[in-house]
Amino acid sequence: MKPSKELKAILKEYKKLATDMEEVRIGADLEWQTERLKKINKRFNTEIHGGGTGED
Repeated sequence: MKPSKELKAILKEYKKLATDMEEVRIGADLEWQTERLKKINKRFNTEIHGGGTGED
């Protein structure tokens, strides 16, 4: 099965987020990065499972 364009875009966002999180130095940045992760997770779950909240 070939990954969809949306899945490729999501994976690219995960990679960028991981790079950005390595540079986090203050709590406000961490909170913002966590919100980004939640949004990416929601998109990932929707793409893979056809729905979901992005949370366990």
